[in-house]
Amino acid sequence: MTGAITYFSRGAERLLGYSPQEIMAGLEISALHDPAELSARGDALTKELGHPVEGAGSLTEVPELSGNERREWTYLRRNGDRLTVDLTVTVLQDTDGTVTGYLSTAVDITERKEMERELRATLRARRKSQALLESASRIARLGYWELPLDGSGLVWSDMMYSIHELPVGTPVSPAQALEFYHPEDRAAIAEYAAASGEDTPQEFEARLITATGRQIWVHCRKETVRDESGTVIAMQGILQDIDERRRASELLKEQNRQLEAAKALAETHARAKTEFLANMSHEIRTPLNAIIGMSELLMDGQLDARGREFVDTIHTSGDVLLSLINDILDFSKIESGQLDMERIPVRLRDCVESVLDLLAGQAARKKLDLMYWIDSSVPEAIVSDPTRLRQVLVNLVSNAVKFTDKGEIFLKLSVRPGENGLMLHAAVRDSGIGIPAGRMDRLFSAFSQVDASTTRRFGGTGLGLAICRRLIENMAGRIWAESGEGKGSVFQFEIPLQPAHAPAFSGTLEAGTGIRSLKGLNILIVDDNATNRWILEMQINSWSMRPTPVEGGGEALGLITSGGKFDLAIIDVMMPEMDGYKLAAEIRRHRSEKELPILMLTSLDGVNRDDARQLGISAVLSKPVKNSLLFNAVSRILTAAATTPESAPAASGMEGNSGFPRPLRILVAEDNPVNQRVVTLHLQRMGFEPVVAGNGLEALHAVRERKFDVILMDIQMPVMDGIESVREIRRILPLEAGPWIIAMTANAFESDREACLTAGMNDYLSKPLRADNLKRALQLACGRSSRMYAEAQ
Repeated sequence: MTGAITYFSRGAERLLGYSPQEIMAGLEISALHDPAELSARGDALTKELGHPVEGAGSLTEVPELSGNERREWTYLRRNGDRLTVDLTVTVLQDTDGTVTGYLSTAVDITERKEMERELRATLRARRKSQALLESASRIARLGYWELPLDGSGLVWSDMMYSIHELPVGTPVSPAQALEFYHPEDRAAIAEYAAASGEDTPQEFEARLITATGRQIWVHCRKETVRDESGTVIAMQGILQDIDERRRASELLKEQNRQLEAAKALAETHARAKTEFLANMSHEIRTPLNAIIGMSELLMDGQLDARGREFVDTIHTSGDVLLSLINDILDFSKIESGQLDMERIPVRLRDCVESVLDLLAGQAARKKLDLMYWIDSSVPEAIVSDPTRLRQVLVNLVSNAVKFTDKGEIFLKLSVRPGENGLMLHAAVRDSGIGIPAGRMDRLFSAFSQVDASTTRRFGGTGLGLAICRRLIENMAGRIWAESGEGKGSVFQFEIPLQPAHAPAFSGTLEAGTGIRSLKGLNILIVDDNATNRWILEMQINSWSMRPTPVEGGGEALGLITSGGKFDLAIIDVMMPEMDGYKLAAEIRRHRSEKELPILMLTSLDGVNRDDARQLGISAVLSKPVKNSLLFNAVSRILTAAATTPESAPAASGMEGNSGFPRPLRILVAEDNPVNQRVVTLHLQRMGFEPVVAGNGLEALHAVRERKFDVILMDIQMPVMDGIESVREIRRILPLEAGPWIIAMTANAFESDREACLTAGMNDYLSKPLRADNLKRALQLACGRSSRMYAEAQ
């Protein structure tokens, strides 16, 4: 069997696209078939018949055995298209039975096969959809019903029977179906069922009593079915078991009701707590005002050592008690969600220097170096809450001072990249006792102490760092600490950096030509503390001068005696082996005051006026030194603007009205006799003679009788309180023509401050009053009222 084609009909020509001449030229029958299909058939026959079958034999082997074979094959047309054909191969024989050839008859069934495939795909999709529909029905507990109007009876799906808890196929009439509903719902159901002519679908929820007696909630939907002529022929609908959802909804409503009740109760408790704390704050701060105020006045008086020790103990104890009260109030406000954060420009250098001013005395008494540095990358001002930012810094620095017996505390501000932008990074590093690794997790927890023993050395509520954490988190930042026992600690926080236009500068930096005149001058820096040397070196560099830092007097003298030329020496007082005054005395043996001016840096308790005067020291500045004060001092010394030595102001004695350009007419409205006395004594030490009123009504009468520049107004007073009195004063005297009114209150909540300012007050002081806070408030008032005073004269 060669497989050669000897006859090719016209039908075959149309089917396959070959001409008879192309076929008769020797094309084999196997060339018309898919090779892979032909090979697979040959392999199958080889395995079945036990001898090799290949090529055209795959088409003729079976016909030779049985006379013919009908089978589907894939033909390849001349243009490469594929056809599916129903091929019948019949054996041709002569009279003696010898096989003379094969007759192949092919019918194109390609279209039919495609239709069959599409039909099978459709059936598969339908079965899948039906399965999904049935699955969804089971999951959603959704049943289907239909009621033909021809009287053939109600039709239910299997899920309808399941919902009603009936065996599938149980005959159910429309009347029986209605009986399954709760008696109270049947009338409405019947009304829905009667509306058979309406095309709008109807939905409702009702209670169903199942065949087993269970009551469940179901959701029903009904619609009409019309034929091609528009006649209603049936009603159909769905019924869904929604009992679990309905019960969950009812449970949720009940829980919400309970939550609302609990919320109302909690808000009532929170209000009561807030009122209690406000009252307690007032009641505790009132006697504290007397304790701290009187002790502060006594400390400024003439006392012997023993008496000063007693007064200092009273004053320190009052400060501790006030700190505890402030911590508890702050924590309470944070916990109750009443802490509002401001978003205003904050000048960072002012903020840092005010913190160090507050704590410099504590550091000096322990002979600690208290220093700070602000990187040049840090903007002059940022948007933040100045009060809360300062509170965090005060807490971190005061803790560092508390837990450090010797060495230094260094506060540094810098800029770091964060996930969502630049961050302001603050680090407070100390050389103190450190924190054991096993107790680090207690640092920022409320009411938690690292040393919780009854014999612990350091006091406190354990609230300070917890409050810091909450404040920093409210600023969208984070706070953490790194420490080791005996190795000191570094407390750090970072908050999003939003630069701001700097508010009016509160310092006295003398810029302009002063900086240019300092360029290139040589400055000798003598300080045993490496951090302090680095800070001074960086400051001197920033002013275009050339610093030469050394760590001791011997090295400094070596430079001077060997011919070193310096325009100014900046010397620390507290140094080992040779202190600053001894070094200054040695320098004067080689250089006169004119040849080498000296600027001395000392702690608050280390000022020695006589030594400074005798040694020709040009200026003495208290540490930590503010950037602006240091520049001004250096500038004045080097430009010969000041020719006499300077020193820190005395810490005791009568102040007179120093700092005030003129006397102020002051009215004090205060009902508590002790507080009256405290405020009066503070004012008298400043050189003022105030008028005292016992309540708001007396203050109102006093204002009507005479003019006052300033009124110190207590808030809680009998007869007429401070708020009501101020409203009346502002009604009588407009804000621009009336006195400057400063609230004095023992309440510590932000809402109290807002109430005072809203009523027409200009400023706000919390009790207990501090002499320095009172003085600053009066200086602010003095500037505003100078014009009024001049007009009155």
